[in-house]
Amino acid sequence: MRRLLMAALFIGGCSGDLPAASIVDKLRVLAVRAEPPEVRPLEASTLDALVVPSPLAPSPLSYLWLACREDPAAVEPACLIDMAPDGGAPASCATAPDASPCFVGDAPSVSYAPPESALAAGGVLVALVVADAIAGGATGCASDAWRAARSGPRSRTTA
Repeated sequence: MRRLLMAALFIGGCSGDLPAASIVDKLRVLAVRAEPPEVRPLEASTLDALVVPSPLAPSPLSYLWLACREDPAAVEPACLIDMAPDGGAPASCATAPDASPCFVGDAPSVSYAPPESALAAGGVLVALVVADAIAGGATGCASDAWRAARSGPRSRTTA
């Protein structure tokens, strides 16, 4: 009887109105392919965004790739929330490879080579933001997310 009740709760709590996983009705990032998947500092890897655009409202897509040195003691990559010290755009990885975060590129496929300092930092996290270009693009989407994260409990101070 107990098993039957648990099964009824499970079935009742799971609505059937979700589309099948094979149905794509909005922009979806399926994966990021890295070739080669692991590299040493100063060795390049090609990163490809595997994305399916919305079939209901097709529009050009905008991409934003950022690299962030990982802090082994951190729970989450704070540098992606901090974006840049002055709140502006991050420096280019090509000209400032040790900046964290740094701008890798804005195309569906990019090449990235982690700096020598990546080993001491605990590695590098590469983040991808994809958005409809019409809706402000990937940069606008990332800026909105950073503003929301900065106004959250983590960045508030009390006097």
